[in-house]
Amino acid sequence: GEGLPASLVANVLQSDAPGVEPTGSVNFYANGNLLGSASVDSTGKASLSAALAPAGVQSITASYSGDTNFHASNTSSSSTVTVVPSISASNATVTQSTTSNVIANLTVTLSSASNQTITVQYATADGTALAQQDYMPVSGTLTFAPGQTSTTVAVTVLSHTTFQFPKSFSLALSNAQNGAISTPAATATINSTDGLPSAGSAADPYDPTKTDLVVYGTAGNDNIQIKATKVP
Repeated sequence: GEGLPASLVANVLQSDAPGVEPTGSVNFYANGNLLGSASVDSTGKASLSAALAPAGVQSITASYSGDTNFHASNTSSSSTVTVVPSISASNATVTQSTTSNVIANLTVTLSSASNQTITVQYATADGTALAQQDYMPVSGTLTFAPGQTSTTVAVTVLSHTTFQFPKSFSLALSNAQNGAISTPAATATINSTDGLPSAGSAADPYDPTKTDLVVYGTAGNDNIQIKATKVP
């Protein structure tokens, strides 16, 4: 991958020549690999913007080139930098079946591979789609092994035999370890294949315990008359 951005700063210090500031440059290394070089400024600092890959724990060292007044030198010990990738979930669309359950796969990805194990918790939440009625709720913890950048959450969408408008539910992410959540929730949309319902009485697509009256007419202004009859 291209790596994740990081700002590195090295201070070149000297105590043998008061009033004389070091010049020259500093090379920066991550896990022994050269990241780049930066010039020492008038305050004795060298700053480098670098892309670190993979994400996770990086061992940073620096070496000073020296100049006419000062010898070259290396850092006496390494500094540990932890680079955290972002975690996001993608929206999904699934077509509901009239004969069997189908699976909605929601993909969760990292912005960059990491050398650490990354975990994040997930849970579905109702929208216009209702748990146990339109889909089966799920929750748990996703684990990304070192080097892994993508995984999926499978949600069972229940079959139906009545007309329904498109419905949706969400997948929420929380409590990430060694990663940062950039997209806290994704939406799964459930489409129906039934088409429009027939004229007459039909189960309400949002509340099957209620009955709707389906009426079709020509374009324009139609008069609809409803006659009440007494229940015996």
